[in-house]
Amino acid sequence: MRIPGTRPAGIFTAGLAQRLINLYGLLPGARAVILGSGDIGLIMARRLILEDIEVVGVFELMPHANGLNRNIVQCLQDFDIPLHLSTTIVEIHGDHRVNQVTVAPVDASFRPLIDQAWQIAATRCLYRLG
Repeated sequence: MRIPGTRPAGIFTAGLAQRLINLYGLLPGARAVILGSGDIGLIMARRLILEDIEVVGVFELMPHANGLNRNIVQCLQDFDIPLHLSTTIVEIHGDHRVNQVTVAPVDASFRPLIDQAWQIAATRCLYRLG
């Protein structure tokens, strides 16, 4: 994961978060930010909501979502989870645990527009592999 900042506890792949919930019955936090709009991330956004975890939003670097349209509708739109296209996480904050992330829109060359960045409080950050 090429994001500046520390690597505090609370950063999971969507697959690991899915495993924690499905196999071990563990909740990965109270407030989540998801980086990447692939199908697993979209499905996990819905699952986190169903487990009473607030999902601040799904942030996608590309100008289009990567998941199936039905997952965008059933997992995000039906649960009022915002999808932020052409946006990425530019910094992770927290000493021992994630406490916030900085997100920013990107230009046509996928370079973050730091002057337009904003911070989001979060207890967990999920991202897709690849």
